Amino acid sequence: MTESLEQSSDAILESGPNWQGIFLLTALLTFLVPFVGGYVWFSRQIAYQEVTEVKKAEGIIVLTGGADRVADGLKVLSEDYAERLLITGVSAGTSASDISKKFPNFREAIECCVELGYKAQNTAGNAEEALAFAKHHGLHKALIIVTSNYHMPRTLLEMKASLGHIELIAYPVIPERLKGRYWWNSLEMSRLIFGEYIKYGLAYMRILARAPAKH
Repeated sequence: MTESLEQSSDAILESGPNWQGIFLLTALLTFLVPFVGGYVWFSRQIAYQEVTEVKKAEGIIVLTGGADRVADGLKVLSEDYAERLLITGVSAGTSASDISKKFPNFREAIECCVELGYKAQNTAGNAEEALAFAKHHGLHKALIIVTSNYHMPRTLLEMKASLGHIELIAYPVIPERLKGRYWWNSLEMSRLIFGEYIKYGLAYMRILARAPAKH
């Protein structure tokens, strides 16, 4: 029995440490630690409280994707925080009169100062429409950006890449079903934020790849 144990000990000593396992564990930790840390950082960029004050700007950009976004954007416009508003990513066939019917309290503001953008199919497209809107109206100081709270970090990333020096004022909208929910107490919210985190990372890499090299 003693001889068998001695032989096993000798075999372990001769084989040495499991370098392959150590390498795989190190590689896994090297990936997981910054990935999890990035997720925590990203989740902290998301607003979980309603906006109570907003700075005045030249225009408002509302990204479609929820009725709350459009309603909040129209409310900001009607309160004279900006002179004009673009709703970007509107479905083909939707007209200003359709929006007026849905939001009759803002009919006057819609008829006078709202434009619709139909070309955008994604957030990058929204940023392109926002740039065209800003150029057309000579807006070069500040724009209010209205979208859902979980979508705001990626929206600002795309908008900054497109609009450059124009100041972007975030107006995050919290969907009714997500009010009072955080990434640590709601599975739905944590999944939503995780999906946005992945999309944010991909958008960041795409923007970085197309940026001109600095000499």
